[in-house]
Amino acid sequence: MHAYDRLLGDHLDVRMIDGLQPHERKELLFMAESANFGARWPKYTRQLELIIDSRIRHREGSANEIELVCRELLNQRQFAAARRLAQASGLQGFEFTIENLAPRANSPTVLSVDGPKLTRKPFDVTRDAQVIVLSSPGCPHCLEAARDISNDPRLKEIFMARGAWIAPAYDLGYGETFTKWNQNYPWFPPLVMYDAREWPDSITGGTTAIPTPTFVFLENGKVRRRIMGWGPGAADETELLTALKEIGIAR
Repeated sequence: MHAYDRLLGDHLDVRMIDGLQPHERKELLFMAESANFGARWPKYTRQLELIIDSRIRHREGSANEIELVCRELLNQRQFAAARRLAQASGLQGFEFTIENLAPRANSPTVLSVDGPKLTRKPFDVTRDAQVIVLSSPGCPHCLEAARDISNDPRLKEIFMARGAWIAPAYDLGYGETFTKWNQNYPWFPPLVMYDAREWPDSITGGTTAIPTPTFVFLENGKVRRRIMGWGPGAADETELLTALKEIGIAR
C-alpha cells in the first residue's frame, strides 16, 4: 500500500491513466484493487473508479472488473456512483433500488437487503434481551451455525424471536451471498451494518475487521457475554443455550 501510494496512487489523474497502454491500465487496476483490499479507504475506491472509467472508454473493461468496482463503491456507500457505473457499462444483474437512506441520529443503523432493494433503518440495541450474531453470508462457519441452529427447534424459535444476524459493513458488495442465504434461511434475514463506527465498541469489539460468527448476548443494551466461532473447538448449541439462559430468554 505504501509503495503504491508513493509511486502511483497519489499521482493518479484522468490524463495520466488515459495515457497508459492497455496492459498498463489493467495492471494499475489490479494494484489499486490490492491496495483497496488492504485498507478499504475511500481514496482507493475513487482511484478504482477513475481507472475502470478509463478502461471502459477504451473498450477494455471486462464485466468482472466492472462488477468488482461496483462492489467496492457499494461497500463505501457510494450508491449513486455504483448505479452510474453499472448503467453506463451495461452490467447485467447489478440493478438495485435504495430507499430510506437518510442518516439516523444517535442510533446504529443497518441496511436491509431484500433482493435488489436496500433499505436503511435504525437498530435498537437497548431492547430487553437479544442476541446479535455478527456474521457473513459468505462465511462457511456462519452457514454452519445457521444450519445447526435451524435444526434445533428450541434455538430456532429463540433466534427467530430475539436474534439478529448482522454482517460487517464491508460485506454489502457481495449481494449473491445474501440472496443464497435468504433462500436457505429465510427465517434469519441478514442485515448489514451501515457504518461500524455507529455501533458501540462493546458489540463490534472496537474494530471493523469483525471475526465471524461472533454471538453477542445483550440485556437492556449491555453486553453480558460474547461467544466467538462455531464448530469443533469453538461454540456449540449447548454453549448458546447457557448464554441465552444468562440473559433470561431461555429456560
